[in-house]
Amino acid sequence: MTNRAWTVIGILRESARYLEGKGVDSARRSAELLLGKALGLGRIELYLQQDRPVTEIELAEFRELVKRRAHREPLQYILGRVEFCGLDINVAPGVLVPRPETEELALLAEKELRELAPDRIRILDIGTGTGCLAVFLAARLENARVDAVDIDPVACACSVSNAERHRATDRVQVIQADLFSDGFLAMVTPPYDALVSNPPYVTADEHDRLMPEVRDYEARHALVAERNGLAFYDRLAELVPTLLKPGGRFFVEIGRGQDQAISSILNGVTPDHVILADTAGIPRMIRGVTREEIPIC
Repeated sequence: MTNRAWTVIGILRESARYLEGKGVDSARRSAELLLGKALGLGRIELYLQQDRPVTEIELAEFRELVKRRAHREPLQYILGRVEFCGLDINVAPGVLVPRPETEELALLAEKELRELAPDRIRILDIGTGTGCLAVFLAARLENARVDAVDIDPVACACSVSNAERHRATDRVQVIQADLFSDGFLAMVTPPYDALVSNPPYVTADEHDRLMPEVRDYEARHALVAERNGLAFYDRLAELVPTLLKPGGRFFVEIGRGQDQAISSILNGVTPDHVILADTAGIPRMIRGVTREEIPIC
């Protein structure tokens, strides 16, 4: 951008063209949100004030934001937030950005757990990241108490900030722990009524082909799993009988094309499970119920 006098609408047009040339998807939307951040305005306010002159100080701040986006830094990291199921969620650099598919998982779990309607329901969220699942379920289910687990201290801090933001610290406990460690069960307090998770399920080869926003900025350990993306589900099958009560429920996101392999992994311990498609018709979630105890006669 030159040093000519700029108005809101002129900046939007120019920056959208610039970002599009850098390969940024939805370049106009990025320009709107970044300019809104620089000016402290919402999207509608930008267009209501489209002829407003922009000061040099405001323009300098905006240029820095656009530069970051042009380098393909995720928009959510630059803004520091993302909307998840109607909640404003803090996002820290390196922490997995919540996806629309995970919103579908959250809504499924909330609906089914609400229908159970016990006086108190204990939920374990594995790989909590921003804490979006844990905070959403705690906010929507008054009788829920959630243990939100992640191996990454940055993710744990982000989860705490979101629990604080939505006044759920009395219902969300954040725990730093490694699911694959021998001491994992000692770090949590099973048995739980339900388990939710958006785990890593991307293969190393798939990771290399992801968009730069994901491949170069989001934490690799939150995306990539060993054994062709299936390591988490192997561990889940091993621990579910201990982590969940008899008749406990789990709601877990899965990767594209993994449904049959994951179903086979879980058949031995939780035969009562079903693969569910997202709104695009892609198998994206597995919902299951653990075996009830058989009474001894």
